Amino acid sequence: SSGSSGSSGSGNNVGSAAHAKHSHESKKAGKRETVGGGTPLPLYLNALHRPNSTSLHVHGMHVSPLPGADDIYTAVLPSANATYTYLIPQNHPLGIYYYHPHLHGSSGLQAHGGMAGTIVVARSADAPDAPPGSDNEPTLNLLLIQTFNVGGGTVRNYKWASEASGSNFPLGLTAGTPTVVLTVNGAVEPVAAVRAGAWTRLRIVHAGHNDLLLLSIQPALALVSTDNGGRDAAGMAEALASGAAPLAEERDSRVLAQLAPLLAPLAAFSYSSYARAAAGDKPSGKSPGCEVFVLARDGVELSAPRLQARVLVSPGSRAELLVRCSSAGIFDLRTDPPKVGFSDWTHIGTGSDIASGALMRLAVLADSAAGPPPARDALRYGAEASNGGSPGHAADETYAAAAEHAQPARGLYATMDLQTAKLPSGVLPLHIPMLQGKVPIQRPGGREAGQTFPYAWYGMRDREYNEAEGASRTVTLGATEEWKLINERTLNPATQLPSGVPPPGTPLEESPLGESLSSGAFADGNHPFHMHVNHFQIVAINAPARSQQNGANGGGINATLTVAATAAIDYEVGDWRDTISIPTPGSVTIRWQANDFVGKAMAHCHIFGHSDTGMSMDFEVLGI
Repeated sequence: SSGSSGSSGSGNNVGSAAHAKHSHESKKAGKRETVGGGTPLPLYLNALHRPNSTSLHVHGMHVSPLPGADDIYTAVLPSANATYTYLIPQNHPLGIYYYHPHLHGSSGLQAHGGMAGTIVVARSADAPDAPPGSDNEPTLNLLLIQTFNVGGGTVRNYKWASEASGSNFPLGLTAGTPTVVLTVNGAVEPVAAVRAGAWTRLRIVHAGHNDLLLLSIQPALALVSTDNGGRDAAGMAEALASGAAPLAEERDSRVLAQLAPLLAPLAAFSYSSYARAAAGDKPSGKSPGCEVFVLARDGVELSAPRLQARVLVSPGSRAELLVRCSSAGIFDLRTDPPKVGFSDWTHIGTGSDIASGALMRLAVLADSAAGPPPARDALRYGAEASNGGSPGHAADETYAAAAEHAQPARGLYATMDLQTAKLPSGVLPLHIPMLQGKVPIQRPGGREAGQTFPYAWYGMRDREYNEAEGASRTVTLGATEEWKLINERTLNPATQLPSGVPPPGTPLEESPLGESLSSGAFADGNHPFHMHVNHFQIVAINAPARSQQNGANGGGINATLTVAATAAIDYEVGDWRDTISIPTPGSVTIRWQANDFVGKAMAHCHIFGHSDTGMSMDFEVLGI
């Protein structure tokens, strides 16, 4: 509820919740963790460590980062508890957020183990301008997506990470355990029922630890067949829907009114073309499909619904999708890498980890088989129609009243536009290269004395993370900042790390590290960027294509061959976000304003294993 302490929960009936949680109730002494043999751990070692200590982060929330609130720095030690209290501003954007562990060195291991949950910031039932009936809790269609991997990699592999961190927690793995699993609300491929032709909003939280999601909705061609017991697609969907969770239909007249001018050009729209585009292939065939509009990202509504066949969601990001399938049948909400040569790779990076597989099965029912409409969906606006009229119908006075009294969902960002804002005099924009070494280095850890494990070297701006060195940037409360996030090259393999890192204050371009970066290979792995406390606005995108005509390392970057349009699978200039992918190779420029709260906070890559092992930086907002 806006303006009060936050609450969390699923608000959802798809799948079954199965998330490990830790207690935050009262502070008491705990035990400091050690490596094998009892050696005390360096608190900010850039290796996996402290597996049984934790802290809590409310991801995307515009709240204080000070101790007692969104404080990620104070460890909750083994056998200890802590209480976190959040004062949520009245102008906080209404939408979907989530919480997860965030202690440096153990956040990825714990998140990979399932520690995450959704947070909904919604209209307060006792607000003076609350719409009629808003005290009735809606069905929100929340989908908390998590990925689990015990088969490949190092820090992204739960089994490897557990051993390297020194954890003795039994994993219970057997010979038949799948090596990679995708879950929605703790369930594998849950089934949900929707009506053909009806709009349904899916509120998606990517709570996974490593892999990006490239989402689309596609016909489940292996199941939609007339050769299955003599049943057609509609009959098969009806059979599948037996016992499935019904998803709430979108009944927000304001949102549906926004769609009206966007739907007119779709009168001659080819569902088959749309479905094939979602699959990353050339349009062809006669397969039916589903329209997908993006309504909001990271809790902030877009200026207008955006038609997208594919939606890129980085770990930590959220997406609200409005979906309508034209005909009865069985469809899958899926994540898949783009096809070879497909333009999405220009933004994502050809070496990025993208989850692959079905997430949720949709049984799309014909009206005659669907029965009464499912529950309403009214997080932001409106209440259930009292007269049974269709949403937006003139006779539906309840919806009209709800729309009239609705609070702008974008809240703080409803009228804020920093694209032409004046920057503080004398303060240069901050350039933040995402730094990745190519040669593994050995770092201590494990369950036995003397063990070491191979890690990739990660850093941000000009060094690997070390809280003891202080904030990389100080900002005055109320000031506007411009940061350029860069993921163009990896470090030259000849660089000696970590000894090649320049001393504090040395400009990166004047250091051996800068020379190593300029001569390194093109970056091919994405590093999603997340900033605590404040959202930021996208003001420029530079996703240049490689020129194969000249230059070393497979061609130089030709800044004139920009393909920023490929970033539209994730964002466009003007969008407000808290977690984004970075064009790979390329860069994105953001602006943000230090509103409301002072204190130290973090910005980092939101692939947990990268953040835990060095790709993080602190910044601090100071009072006037």
